Amino acid sequence: GSIVTLSDDDVNRIFAVLAHSHAVSTRECYGSGLLVYHVFCDSRNIPETQCCPASSFLLLAFVASCAGLYSGRTLENYFYGVCAWHLLHGLPWLVDQAQVSLALEGAKRLAPPQSSHPKRSPFTITLLTQIHSVLNLSKPLHAAVYACLTTSFFTLARTGEFTVSSLLSFDASRHVKVADVHCEVDRNGFQVTTFRLPRTKTALTGEDVYWAAQS
Repeated sequence: GSIVTLSDDDVNRIFAVLAHSHAVSTRECYGSGLLVYHVFCDSRNIPETQCCPASSFLLLAFVASCAGLYSGRTLENYFYGVCAWHLLHGLPWLVDQAQVSLALEGAKRLAPPQSSHPKRSPFTITLLTQIHSVLNLSKPLHAAVYACLTTSFFTLARTGEFTVSSLLSFDASRHVKVADVHCEVDRNGFQVTTFRLPRTKTALTGEDVYWAAQS
């Protein structure tokens, strides 16, 4: 078709929207992958024009060079970080996905044992009771920890949906606020505490979770 002429503002807006297609944590992981990819290319003296757009063979070499150094999940994220980098800059993605999938599967099998953690034992009522026995709920910190623990447990929520990594990382558009908590009565006449999660991994527009008094 004909070439469309756009202003710089239009172009910048396109890139801004594309950048928001991934969560902040995903962008951080992809950024780490890009750093590893650039180090790989520099160590092999790959010209910039061949680094991007990258050939399928170059990306296979990248995956192979990382095999045995990272967990399968990490290497997969690094690979898709390179993919996202191409797409965000409007460059063609010239990869044989079937070949790369085989390489990633092979790398997963070669992952060092220490790259994966053994499955943790599940939280149980017994464990909650044991934790409660060593806390002093008259102390604000102990009370907050236990409230967060029991709320996450009984609402079947992810821990990250009720916690923040630091005070500075709190984001009212993503994290639960006092205004997001309220009490209501369900159809059976029982009082239920409702928490509005502004945003989750599976519900970008948010969702409600609940807990009620336990017998």
